[in-house]
Amino acid sequence: MALEMDHSVAGHVIVPAHPAKYSRSPIADGSFAPLLPPPMLGEHTEETLINLLGMTSDEVDKLEDEGIVSCWRDSSIVKRAQSAA
Repeated sequence: MALEMDHSVAGHVIVPAHPAKYSRSPIADGSFAPLLPPPMLGEHTEETLINLLGMTSDEVDKLEDEGIVSCWRDSSIVKRAQSAA
């Protein structure tokens, strides 16, 4: 089973749907919670490192500069990939 949806960066995407369908569950049709497209690689990295691990923006920038993590900022990953090609 698959779901089709539009992604703001990737365009039209097809993602796996939950394999179990429950007749009385509002989750299956998206009425309980919106069905969202998958995040971009690194989209929540900075938020997680700062809010959950207590790092500063400078520490996250240093990790990114050293290639340890990738943060999705204004299509930065796409721009770097295109410049490397």
